[in-house]
Amino acid sequence: MRRLASLLVLIFLFACEPAVPEGRFACERDEDCPEEMVCRAPAQRCYSAHADAGPQGDDGAIDGGPETVDAGP
Repeated sequence: MRRLASLLVLIFLFACEPAVPEGRFACERDEDCPEEMVCRAPAQRCYSAHADAGPQGDDGAIDGGPETVDAGP
């Protein structure tokens, strides 16, 4: 019975993969990121290769928010 319980625990541990949240890890290059993630240089954060870059737009630039018009003095 004890062997069966140990076997079930081992199967459970190896069957589960932790979910790594987007943008959680800081990086400077792809090698700094978990497997199947890439480093987005402008944000210096790890994202899935297929995921939206969060604060970055499609061009890779960091979104500075809405543009404002200077009304002058």
